[in-house]
Amino acid sequence: MKMSDQFLAYLLLRLTIGINFSFHAISRFAKGVGAFRDKMVADFSQTPLPGFAVYVFGTALSYIELILGLLLTIGLFTRVSAFVAGVLMMALTVGTSFQQKWDVVASQLIYSIIFFILIWAHQSNYYSVDRMMLGRD
Repeated sequence: MKMSDQFLAYLLLRLTIGINFSFHAISRFAKGVGAFRDKMVADFSQTPLPGFAVYVFGTALSYIELILGLLLTIGLFTRVSAFVAGVLMMALTVGTSFQQKWDVVASQLIYSIIFFILIWAHQSNYYSVDRMMLGRD
């Protein structure tokens, strides 16, 4: 693979996951973050997770996804954003595992692999604010 192909491949992966995360949040804002949070609290009511913790997490989740999505889309603080997103995926995987929704867990593992790739191949983050404006990756 030529170096420019490597940069383009990284850009496409970073943009795709950034847009995906952003639109998770945007769609929730459009329908109401409170409605999403309340559904999440109801969905987790049969798990050992404390309702208050689910309430707080459900409230913050859309904002966190939007911030991470936008940062990943423009390529700002890419490594940190990918790491935080990976930690977020671990938290979501714990909750989803309590619900025994294994199909959703499988999807979350795919997201985790994408964040692994973004961190592992960060030297290819050429087309980004990190590289162009700040001189770092």
